[in-house]
Amino acid sequence: MSTPTTVYRSLLRQLREMNVIYKTSTLKQKKGFTKTQKDFLVYTKACLRNNKVEQLSKFQEVVAFLKSGNQHELLFNRHHPLANVNELEKVKLAARRVGLESPE
Repeated sequence: MSTPTTVYRSLLRQLREMNVIYKTSTLKQKKGFTKTQKDFLVYTKACLRNNKVEQLSKFQEVVAFLKSGNQHELLFNRHHPLANVNELEKVKLAARRVGLESPE
């Protein structure tokens, strides 16, 4: 069984990874956690200090959920590289693919 410390650390790890994965070029995000994530971490820390087994297992499920979401986003971006590209860039890439240069 995991200890509260390992669950909290794995939760931090997944939230940091989520911030890196979901950051896009259009969204200028500061380093660190969002306000919602900070509030969640404060709540998590308070709950894990109680050392209740049912709360610990719920947070383990949250970690598994975040991990699977991060993995899904990585795989989606790998298999659909044009998903986060605007229409003009898609046209330029398609033209370049067939040997044409699109006008500026």
